[in-house]
Amino acid sequence: MILKYYLLALSFLLTQSIFSQEIEDQQRFVIDSLNKIGLDYSISDISKSDSILKSTLKDARNLKYDYGIAMALNNRGEMFLHSGKYDSSLVLVEKAIIIRDKINDLKGLGDSYTIIGEVHRIQGDYEKATENYIKALRFAEDANDKQGLARLKVDIGLVYVAQNKYKEARVNFTKAAEELRELGSINHVADCYNNLAMVCYYEDKYNEAADWLKKALVIYVENNNVKGQAINSTNIGATYSETGKYDEAEKYFLKGLALFRQLKNEVYETTILLNLGDLYRKKKEFIQAEKYLKLSLEKAISLKNREHKKFAYSYLAAVYEETFEYKKSIEYLTLYNNIKDSIINDINTKSISELEAKYQSEAKQRALDEQEKEIALAAAESNKQKIIIWAVSIGLLLIIVFSFIIWNRLRISNTQKQIIQTKNTENELLLGEIHHRVKNNLQVISSLLSLQERNTTDKTTKAAILDGKERVQSMGLIHNMLYQQNNFSGINMSEYIEKLIAGLLDSFGKKPEDFELKYDIKNINLDVDTAIPLGLIINELVVNALKHAYSATKEPKINVGLKEINNQLVLEVEDNGTGEVVDVQSSESFGMKLVNSLSRQLRGTIDIEQRGGLCFKIAINDYKLIP
Repeated sequence: MILKYYLLALSFLLTQSIFSQEIEDQQRFVIDSLNKIGLDYSISDISKSDSILKSTLKDARNLKYDYGIAMALNNRGEMFLHSGKYDSSLVLVEKAIIIRDKINDLKGLGDSYTIIGEVHRIQGDYEKATENYIKALRFAEDANDKQGLARLKVDIGLVYVAQNKYKEARVNFTKAAEELRELGSINHVADCYNNLAMVCYYEDKYNEAADWLKKALVIYVENNNVKGQAINSTNIGATYSETGKYDEAEKYFLKGLALFRQLKNEVYETTILLNLGDLYRKKKEFIQAEKYLKLSLEKAISLKNREHKKFAYSYLAAVYEETFEYKKSIEYLTLYNNIKDSIINDINTKSISELEAKYQSEAKQRALDEQEKEIALAAAESNKQKIIIWAVSIGLLLIIVFSFIIWNRLRISNTQKQIIQTKNTENELLLGEIHHRVKNNLQVISSLLSLQERNTTDKTTKAAILDGKERVQSMGLIHNMLYQQNNFSGINMSEYIEKLIAGLLDSFGKKPEDFELKYDIKNINLDVDTAIPLGLIINELVVNALKHAYSATKEPKINVGLKEINNQLVLEVEDNGTGEVVDVQSSESFGMKLVNSLSRQLRGTIDIEQRGGLCFKIAINDYKLIP
C-alpha cells in the first residue's frame, strides 16, 4: 500500500515536472524566434529591431535563459554594427562572450568574435580585426559552423582588399558566395557580389563591376535588405563617377545617403559624403565639394575611423589644389600622408598571412591533442561500459513504470474531459431550448395584446396596449437572435438595434426610406442582462420620437450611437423633431419613468440636449461586454 501511494505521488510530481518543462521549452522557443526576427530587422528597420531585441533580452533574463540572453546581447551588438554605433556594439558583444564562454556555446563565440573583428576592420585597425577573425575561425571549426566559416572568408577578403591584394580577395569572395548559396544564406551571397564588384572597381574593370552590382541589387530588393540596397547604390554611384556619368552617379549617391540616414548608419553615411564630395570636385562645383568633404571628415573624426579620415584629407587637398589654395592643400596633404603611413605600419606589423600561418600551426597541434584525448577516453570508456549497461537497464525499468502511470492518468483525464464536453453540449442545447421557449411565450403575449387591442375602442387603452406590445417585441427580438445565432452568451448590438428600429417603424406604418437613419455603433457585443434593459430604453426613446417629434418635420431623422468611452457605455438617441428638453426625473410619462428606472438599473446617468431636435445621452456604468 505504501509503495502504491509512493508511486502515485511520484507520478504526480513527474507529470507536473513534464508540463512545467514543456511550458519553459515553449518560452525558450519564442525567445529564440524573436531573437532571429529582431536581427533580421537590423538590415531594414533599426528602431523595430532595437525594440524587439530589448523586449527579448528582458524576457530571457526573467526566464534565466543564458543562451537567449547571450543571443539577444550579441544580436543587439550586430544591430549597432549595422547602424555604425561601434562602441555600443563592442560593449554588448563582449557581454555576450562572457555568457557564451560559461555555457560553452562554440558557434555563438565564433559569431561574437566575427562581429568584433568587423568593428575593428571598419575602423581601420586591421591587426585587431585579423586577431579576432582568427579566434572566430577556431570556434567556427570546432562547432562545424559552415555558415560562420563562409562569412569569415568574406571578412578576411575585405582585409585583403585593404592590403590591395585583390587576387586573394577575389578568391575568398567567390568561394564564400558558392558556400553561402548552398546554405541558403541569400543576403550574404549578395554581399559577396557587392564585394566582387568592389574588387573589379579597384582593378578598373567597371563593366564587370556593374554586372556584379546588378546581381546583388536583385537579391537585396527581393529580401527587403535596406542596408544592402544602400551599399549597392553607393557602389553603383562610384562606378558611374569613375566613368564620367556624373548625373547618374549623383542620383545613386543621394539615394544611398537617404537610405543610410534612414538606418541611422553614420559610418556608411560618411562614405557617401566622401563620394559626393569627390564627385562635386570632378564636376568643378568646389563649394559643394568642400561642404560634403568637411561633413565627412567631422563624422570620421567622431567615429575614430582612420580610413575615412585618410580619404577626406586626400580629397580636400585635391579641392584646395584646384582652387589655388595651396597652403590648405599642403596642410591636408601632410595630414593624409601621416595617417596613411600609420595605417600601413599597422597592417605590416602583423599581416593576415602571418596570422593565418600561425592559426594553421595551432590547428595541427590541436588536432594532435585531440587524438591523444581520444586514446585516453577510449581506455576509460571500456571500464565504464558495465556501469552504463546497469544504469541503462534500471533507467529503462523506471521509465516503463512511470510511463504506465502517466498513461493511466492521461486516460482518466481524457475520460473526464469527454464527460465535461458532453455535459457542456447538453447544457447548450437546454439553454437554446429555454431561449426558444421564452421567445415563443413572448410571441404569445404579443399576440394576446394584439387581440386585446383589436377588441378595444378606447384610444388611450389602445395606445397603452400598443406600447406594451412594442416592449414585449423588443425583449422577444433578443431571445430570437440568441436562438437563431446559436450563441447564448451575447448580442451583437449593431444588428439588434437596426432590427429593433426597423420593427418599430413598421409598427407605426412608417417606411424606412421616409426616414434618414444613421447608426454609429461600434462592434459591441453585450450580455443578455445588459442588452434587454438597453433595448427597452432604445424602444421607449424611438417610440417617443415617432409619436411626438415629427408632426411638423418634412425630412425626419433618427440617429442612434452606441460606443464605449472611458470605461462607460454611452448611448445616444437623437431626432430632428420639435420636442423640448424635459426633466426625466419629474416627468409623468410612463415611458420616461421606465427609461429613468432602467437607466438606474444599469447605473446610468441621463443627459438631454437640444440639437435641432432632442438628443438623449445615457452614460452606463454597469454593463458586460462579450468577446
